[in-house]
Amino acid sequence: MLVGVRVRGAEAEIRVEDQGRGIPEAALENVFGKFQQVDASDSREKGGTGLGLAICQAIIQQHEGRLWVESEEGVGSAFFFTLPRAAPATESTAARTAPEPRPTSGPRVLVCDDDRDYVRMMELFLERAGFGVIPTYSGEEALETLASTEVLAVLLDVGLPRMSGLDVLREIKGRPETASLPVIIVSGRSPSELGEAPTPLVLDWLTKPINEPRLLARLRETLHAGSSPTVLLVDDDEELLTLLSGLLTREHAGIRVLTATTGKEAIALCRRETPGIMVLDIAMPEGDGFSVIDAMREDPALRKMPVVVYSGMEPSPEERRRLTLGTTRFLTKSKAKEDDFVAQVVELLNGILPTRDMDLNGG
Repeated sequence: MLVGVRVRGAEAEIRVEDQGRGIPEAALENVFGKFQQVDASDSREKGGTGLGLAICQAIIQQHEGRLWVESEEGVGSAFFFTLPRAAPATESTAARTAPEPRPTSGPRVLVCDDDRDYVRMMELFLERAGFGVIPTYSGEEALETLASTEVLAVLLDVGLPRMSGLDVLREIKGRPETASLPVIIVSGRSPSELGEAPTPLVLDWLTKPINEPRLLARLRETLHAGSSPTVLLVDDDEELLTLLSGLLTREHAGIRVLTATTGKEAIALCRRETPGIMVLDIAMPEGDGFSVIDAMREDPALRKMPVVVYSGMEPSPEERRRLTLGTTRFLTKSKAKEDDFVAQVVELLNGILPTRDMDLNGG
């Protein structure tokens, strides 16, 4: 393995090169994604969760750097990352330029998972969203921590060593001092796969890799008790926006509706509000539906948001691929019935639809 450093203007570029098996071209686009393994046999042979590169990318981005890879299958790979060069600190500026301590003042979330890579990833994600994180790695450690520490919520894995997550959940709910504490199960398997019925004791049950906007929405609901689930409607037809808003709020009074008439406005609203679901037209000024989805894919907090593409045109298979974000549904304005539209939005908002893609065009 070779490691090199060179200066490029205001940045330092670090190169780490190996002469391994290389990465197939088809896998390069996703190699920095969470839970990605280039070859599943690597995981079986050497272990690993597929989180290492995702964690590296998150850390480098926090330091205002970039990370990328160049690779040729059968020859090897070269990973590059940049970091800004710090100006030499004088005695008078040293105190000003010293790095700030890691934030701990936000509402605290206890994360319990025996996978340390995963816990680290959740720390980076939640701290970027403004939450403090208390990491624990076993059910016993989580219960001991909760006995002396006040937290906003608990993110709890099921497959813990010795004491399962469900046993920990029952212990939390059986103690008067923690019985009302919101608990979100984060598991590699759904309740049905585990032979469990969905339990009313949890705020939500999320399967890995998690839907990050949904997790943030659940935590923010807890932070602002009584707040309403949010739908963002994006369309340049203001009369249609009024009609759709009325349909949703009339049928389900608890829904909060935001509207945007341009792609640019939609992106800004998503970053500020993190709605639970977005209803998106394709043809709009100042950024069409494709550009909105492209921008959201670049944001870790938005890239898995559920979307209903609600358009006057029927997208081609390639256009559907480009418009797919998290769980994505395609409705055609001239064909979809009003009650189908409302049902799709509400069910996606509740997170109860299966993840496979489907059409609902009425008839």
